[in-house]
Amino acid sequence: MSEFFLEFEEFCKSPNFNSGKAKSYANAIKYLLEYMNFSTVSDSEFLKLQEISLLIKEKTSSFYLNLLDFLVERKQSSYLLNGFIQAALSYFFRYYFYKNNIVIENCQDNIILECIKDSNLKAVYLDERLKRELPSAHNFNNHNYNFLVTNGTAKKSVAKIKSGRIAEKYFIDFLLKQGFLKDVEFLDVADDKHYGFDLLFLGMGIEIKNIKSGTFYLSDNEIAYLINGKTHIVFVDVDNGIWCLKSNSNWLKKVIQSIFMVREYCKNNYNNLDLTDIKIKIDEEVKEDLIDLTVLSKKEIIQLFE
Repeated sequence: MSEFFLEFEEFCKSPNFNSGKAKSYANAIKYLLEYMNFSTVSDSEFLKLQEISLLIKEKTSSFYLNLLDFLVERKQSSYLLNGFIQAALSYFFRYYFYKNNIVIENCQDNIILECIKDSNLKAVYLDERLKRELPSAHNFNNHNYNFLVTNGTAKKSVAKIKSGRIAEKYFIDFLLKQGFLKDVEFLDVADDKHYGFDLLFLGMGIEIKNIKSGTFYLSDNEIAYLINGKTHIVFVDVDNGIWCLKSNSNWLKKVIQSIFMVREYCKNNYNNLDLTDIKIKIDEEVKEDLIDLTVLSKKEIIQLFE
């Protein structure tokens, strides 16, 4: 990562003038990544940084306060208190787009628009709207290597953040309408670094996946929690259905084992490549391991997760 921070520092420098700002911004991002336990920055980590960029502005948020405690202990709190981390993130987002050849439409300093501010995202659960049809993906498209003028936009990143958070809020609204008490029977911990999942529900971690496309991803950290029995997966398709994947799901075990095998093969045969994000398709086999939560009572849901 040292080369990564040197490149970012160079990106931050003003032409023909070195005020020291670039070094401060590079350090600010370095300390933030250390707090987040990120040893690299790929798409999943980048999206998480976009999510927390608004929380850093809210000095009463648990994320801000926990980050401040972390930096105070290391005598680095000035990077947060003096606004270096917040300012550095704006440069970092542009650097990431530049480094990955992503063209930003109508580029502004504030890449994360108000439209993804958490309070602006609404998701209402209404039982009468449910279709209860498990989404399925079309056959994966072959990769197209034809020349394109652009190969991505900031809007795509924003859309991923919004869809994931809306799925979480939709499930939370479902729990509330089933009679569960927020902050008593469940906690929304999606933006709390002390938890490696989205929801703490009856003492169990819940990883919520938006499956409207018929596909989803699993990060390395999510896999670690799953194989150690620390979390359950809940599939959400807004206005369609909410399904829990059984904790002993053979389908999930096969998926995770396949990911391990593909990455091991790549390591042994193509060691200059890293398959960070692998898209997982919903198929017919998974249906045997799913439980439709929307047809269960509160008592039945409690018994299921216990």
